[in-house]
Amino acid sequence: DAIDYLRSTDPGKIYILLGSNALVSQKDEVFLKYYEQLLDKILVELPGALIYVQAIPTPTRGETANRAARGQDFSIERISRINDQLAKLAYVRGLYFVDLQETLCTDEGYLNPEYDGGDGLHLNAAGYRAWRDYLISHTAHRYDNPYLMGSPYYDPNATDAWLSGLGAVQAPAAEPAVEETPAEAIVEEVAAPAGDVQE
Repeated sequence: DAIDYLRSTDPGKIYILLGSNALVSQKDEVFLKYYEQLLDKILVELPGALIYVQAIPTPTRGETANRAARGQDFSIERISRINDQLAKLAYVRGLYFVDLQETLCTDEGYLNPEYDGGDGLHLNAAGYRAWRDYLISHTAHRYDNPYLMGSPYYDPNATDAWLSGLGAVQAPAAEPAVEETPAEAIVEEVAAPAGDVQE
């Protein structure tokens, strides 16, 4: 059972991407209901984990047409509707939604041919690298879960501590206190003339 495995590893983050195969045989409502139940179960079993729901990439233009000829709807319109619903499932639960379409698909909305693993649906090595890099740069900042270099949230101090085997990463020390000026002194300074006024 996937939940049992996740519980045994106690992950800090969970990235979920379902859909490509399930959408062949399942109606959208059934698929989304299963997704909803899965998210709720993970939230109960692993309440401390950051959960990322990932958008389903549309197949290449050619594979979308091939699927349509076989009676399988993998159209941009259908995938977009499902992704919109996945984003809502994530939002109402306070989870993160990661739009993989931004990095894996062309401006038209189909899987980028440069990332096609050969079947128009799965990724090649370049596609997996693009996917990985996108996840690295679109993740929530958390000090106890350091990031790979390249993320805009990358904290070199936290990551260096982790890499050197110091165990749990500590949040950075608070900034030194700024010496406060009494309010009365500020008022007096503002009220004082800047200099002699020449008549």
